[in-house]
Amino acid sequence: KPIGMAAMEQASAVYQDSLVGVVPSDPPTRGLTLQHQDSLPKMPIPALEHCCDRYLSAVLPLLSAEEKDGARASVEAFLKGDGPSLYEALQAMDKDKPNYIEDFYREIYTGAGYSSYSLNPNFVLDCGLPGDDGASTAAFLAASSLQYFMSIQTGKMEPLMTRKGALDMRQFPWIFGSARISTSGGVDLSHSFLDSSNHIAVLCRGLVYKLQVLSEGKAIIASQALLAERFAQIQAHAAAAVPDAASPTPEASMPLLTTAGDRGIWEQARIRLMADPANAEVLATVDEALFLVSLDAVTELSPEDMERNVLYGLPGTVQNRWLDKWAWIVCEDGHSGVNWEHSMLDGHTMMESVAAIAKGYDGGFAVDDSGSSACVMQPLVWNLDDETTQALPAIHTKSLDLSNGIGVEVLEYAAYGSSFVKSTKNSPDGFLQAAMTLTYFSLRGTLCAPYESVLAKSFKHGRVTVARNMSEVIGDSVKTFDTLAGKEEKQAAFRQIVEEVVGRCREAASAQEFDRPFLALRKLAAMEGKRMEICEHAAWARFNDLDLCTSHCGKPPIRFFGYEAPAADGFGVGYHALADSVNFCITHFDKEQAAAFKAALQARLAELQELFS
Repeated sequence: KPIGMAAMEQASAVYQDSLVGVVPSDPPTRGLTLQHQDSLPKMPIPALEHCCDRYLSAVLPLLSAEEKDGARASVEAFLKGDGPSLYEALQAMDKDKPNYIEDFYREIYTGAGYSSYSLNPNFVLDCGLPGDDGASTAAFLAASSLQYFMSIQTGKMEPLMTRKGALDMRQFPWIFGSARISTSGGVDLSHSFLDSSNHIAVLCRGLVYKLQVLSEGKAIIASQALLAERFAQIQAHAAAAVPDAASPTPEASMPLLTTAGDRGIWEQARIRLMADPANAEVLATVDEALFLVSLDAVTELSPEDMERNVLYGLPGTVQNRWLDKWAWIVCEDGHSGVNWEHSMLDGHTMMESVAAIAKGYDGGFAVDDSGSSACVMQPLVWNLDDETTQALPAIHTKSLDLSNGIGVEVLEYAAYGSSFVKSTKNSPDGFLQAAMTLTYFSLRGTLCAPYESVLAKSFKHGRVTVARNMSEVIGDSVKTFDTLAGKEEKQAAFRQIVEEVVGRCREAASAQEFDRPFLALRKLAAMEGKRMEICEHAAWARFNDLDLCTSHCGKPPIRFFGYEAPAADGFGVGYHALADSVNFCITHFDKEQAAAFKAALQARLAELQELFS
């Protein structure tokens, strides 16, 4: 190891050891908010044969005749080989856990060695939030966030309910004070500082600032007006220190290490940084902050560029991201969004909280003006070593290349929404997924390998499951749809697709899909040195080279829900339906492909309106 590296690792380890550890099974009981946790049903493990049957049903339509025979043979070999013993091991493990998949699922994110750009989702909010500029809009969002935090901290927030019952609320306390912390052990920590944090961290032009907003007794000490003043001070201070945000100093480029660089680069840089007390203070300040506010030095962005800004950043803002935590991202004209770290927080949790906060959430908690003198701007300064300084320009270039190269399209389809779809006796979710599947086929002439996220919070510690909306019925109907001449024939074919999609989504919501069990079985097979022949066949690789990754998430004032494309030639589509409109955010690593999908989807939606009118 380089001279001094052992001492640096020891300093980093001391900080890690000071943490309680990985995410606990449940946050401390907090009044009303978590009142239903103990009564939630346990997430079931589907039968092994059912999982294998469902896998074949979804993958076979994508394969040639020869590949189909091989896929069937791989399933048969698994069921006759290590499959049953792995399944028994999974059942045994499940007896000691509230939810068999939660640790394996979280490690998808904490164990990922690649850039967080590929993991973090985002929201873009409607224009016109309160505030005349970035500082005042950021103050509105931060003040509302503190009210939301207090409702959770005191247990006064009512739990979310559906017609079928309560939803798991364990993620809500972790909205505040949570962080992914890079470690030297290969799998990062997911940690919550909920009960110890009393400050927020602010990034502006890549510089980091600390702002105390709570007293030691957990009373709010920063009013919205005071926050607006402090944010304006931070903007002025950062502009003086970094006049050209597009050409940041090394200190102002530091947050890039958590984003564009792979986790190995960040892991080693963090170990070096932790050896210096000044750097350790900056890292701890960010880790332990209730949340982040990124004040971006840009204005008048188009909807597509705003989505690109919250996904990656733009010239002048790429260095203003710390993707190991969630952050409000606010431009100088008040245009706002959110980017969040995914290992602890899912889309539904963030959708509910972001929508409530952006509407001006008020829990009725007073501001203690007597403590407001503690809410002062505290610039934090890095002490950078040569190795870190030399690595930053290349990472800055990589971030800009990613941002400039990806295709990002948004579609605010205003001809109809869920009200019209319901009038056709179709499920809005199924209708839109069927439309996107047909759109893909019209562009590529082949069936897609699909992936739709499905909420599973009706179970204890539930997060999301997966609906792989492909089957022989779907495949045949998609391939013949555009060849049908009669209106009734086309309606019937489309309804078949929708009904199959709805059925698969219902199975996933009931935890009867195969993706999550297969994830757990693959992990166990690796741990025990056993084989999972299904994953050794080419059909598995084809199935997981995702062509169309979709997710229905959003509610006003959320405008767009976005994330990086799922594969080198795949489309990512975040969408949400309102009564009279549907909003889509489309990503692909090729700009022309993203634009083509948008145009084809718009045409397909118009065609379906005519078909059912």
